[in-house]
Amino acid sequence: MALVGWISLRTHHAFKITRVFQRSKIKKSMQKNRSSRATKIQYAPLKLFIFIGLCALPVWGSALFWIERQFIWAALFYGLMSAFAFGFYWSDKRRAQTNQRRITENSLHLFELLGGWPGALLAQQIFRHKTRKLSFQLICWLIVIIHQLFWLDWFLFNADYSSLVLAFLVGR
Repeated sequence: MALVGWISLRTHHAFKITRVFQRSKIKKSMQKNRSSRATKIQYAPLKLFIFIGLCALPVWGSALFWIERQFIWAALFYGLMSAFAFGFYWSDKRRAQTNQRRITENSLHLFELLGGWPGALLAQQIFRHKTRKLSFQLICWLIVIIHQLFWLDWFLFNADYSSLVLAFLVGR
């Protein structure tokens, strides 16, 4: 009887060890699949074309600002804010994966609004972060549209409307 109990106990432990091993194998294969999917950007050529199109107005406007007014800060500010936004998205993605305290969505949007939207759009696609949350995407794209409208106003109407909006916001 003791022999049957010992065999039963050994079989039970062997079964548990086999199940744990199988789970870890499944988990590893799932992680491999996730990592290969995470690095592949869907519709990459189309998204790159749209991204270049969206960046055309700010790049052109910043270049003209620099040439006409010897004011390089617009170009530097877009680049710096984009780098910060990219870094914050990367950090938030890592924090999400490790269950740490996250960066608030308002902070991410603030960097987008301050000119970091190109870096934010790149980070969203590269890290596959914040791409499915509709409320976040609506605000992000609204910020991109605001920047595009600013540069269109600057090119077409000599910033007449932008200066009115700015005066209203400042309260003068």
